[in-house]
Amino acid sequence: MENENKRYTVIVSEKAAEILVSHARFLANVSEGAAKKLIEDCPVHF
Repeated sequence: MENENKRYTVIVSEKAAEILVSHARFLANVSEGAAKKLIEDCPVHF
């Protein structure tokens, strides 16, 4: 595909970052492994 190697910059608002952290915290209570995977897969750490 032509766009396969294109890089984009994504700007995440402070509120969205807070929600992502909240989701990771919730996920850790349900499944520690899933929470670790979410954190590892996230290109930016908040």
